[in-house]
Amino acid sequence: EFRRFPDEGALARALASGEADVSSAIGPGSAAALRADPAVTLDSRTGLNLIYLALNNERAPFDDARVRRALSRAVDRAALVREVLGGHAETAHTALPPTLFGHDTRSRELVLDRDAARRLLAAARVPEGVEMALTVSRAPRPYLLDPLRIAARLRDDLAGVGVALRLREVPTWTEHVDLTSRGDFDLALLGWQADTLDPNDFLTSLLDSGSVGTTNRSRYRSPAMDGLLKHARMDSAPGTRLALYRQAQELFQQDMPFVPLYHSSVFTAHRREVHDRRVDAAQAKGHCVGAD
Repeated sequence: EFRRFPDEGALARALASGEADVSSAIGPGSAAALRADPAVTLDSRTGLNLIYLALNNERAPFDDARVRRALSRAVDRAALVREVLGGHAETAHTALPPTLFGHDTRSRELVLDRDAARRLLAAARVPEGVEMALTVSRAPRPYLLDPLRIAARLRDDLAGVGVALRLREVPTWTEHVDLTSRGDFDLALLGWQADTLDPNDFLTSLLDSGSVGTTNRSRYRSPAMDGLLKHARMDSAPGTRLALYRQAQELFQQDMPFVPLYHSSVFTAHRREVHDRRVDAAQAKGHCVGAD
């Protein structure tokens, strides 16, 4: 039997009381209380999602890969996860979540390096104090619960490399998607969540030229990337696909069409008396017993 509850708080209370048995729609706000409840088991895993800073590759200065790489080194991901997200996320360094087939474990870690960021900006002739606008929706998403707080942290991080970031708040997610799909932005706080366990769900959606105007909101175009992704889509051999996806991620880090930030954790809670439950990573997007 599937039941719906009006909000996450009601769902958490139902799990605690035994009114609900299992849910994969638990957010960080309810996780601590449920973890402390002896009648409930709470599992946490890195979700099949990516929260990223989109850079409009069609607008100067973001049409220069040096600027995009500079911004990728200006963000303190570890502090963002620790201080803003309460540890309920994993830092991101490429376009694929670490739990997904094809993720390149050899990808270079994108650590904070303000000196390198400043050198790259200077090489690209970006002046100190340059102003940029960050478009952000006020509406939360399952993988992006407090977008304005994340945006404020990004503003502070970029100030550390001489970039003056102005927040451009958008009231609804629908308007946010419309603006960014049309390319009406400098930078934008966005996220992606998989519907399948195929890496193509992320890479073609976010990086293929054919997806510009829809899901490729960074408006990145690369014949080399398109060729790698097309070959991977057409080949069924896992080893060949894995090699192609690794090449795609190497090219991603070279071109840095957008700045990967983090992968949000997902939680599954169940009453201890419930056995033989199974919720896979794709289901852990939020399909649940007892939640909207």
